[in-house]
Amino acid sequence: DGGPASLAFVEKPLSSTPAFFFFLLNNKSIIEKSLLRKSRSFRGMPKGLARNELIAKEGAAIWMELSLDEKREYVDYAVKDFEKRVIAWKEKEVIEGMVEAMDEENDDDVGESEDKVSDDLSLEEETSKAQSKARLLQSSKVKCQKVQISAKDRNTNNRILL
Repeated sequence: DGGPASLAFVEKPLSSTPAFFFFLLNNKSIIEKSLLRKSRSFRGMPKGLARNELIAKEGAAIWMELSLDEKREYVDYAVKDFEKRVIAWKEKEVIEGMVEAMDEENDDDVGESEDKVSDDLSLEEETSKAQSKARLLQSSKVKCQKVQISAKDRNTNNRILL
């Protein structure tokens, strides 16, 4: 919900994310704890591809044992996620169409002086500026809160408050 600027990086969704991925995302820590209890070799593994493969294999085994009702929850979530991405993509297409139509109207009304200025900016520069502006708008939506520092926190050497 960031407005038009948040649509800058939206691409056409080609397919939905598999429901298994949402299951794995929601249960990764549980699966990881289970593997830590079961396998000594897993404990010594550094974080990375091999460790993630073992987590995914264990997750797949659990996924296969789930009932259809339990799987349906994740399938519904995947469908809703796909619908949201399609809606965002369609919104982007509509907004781009509106902007193009407005640009065409402005081009008809404006004299040659503005045509020279627009020729100076290439399409890549315009895209780069739009992406930078979108990133700036997204990153500037941080909400600030006044921090209350207690007396015991003032006496510590740690000055970073989260």
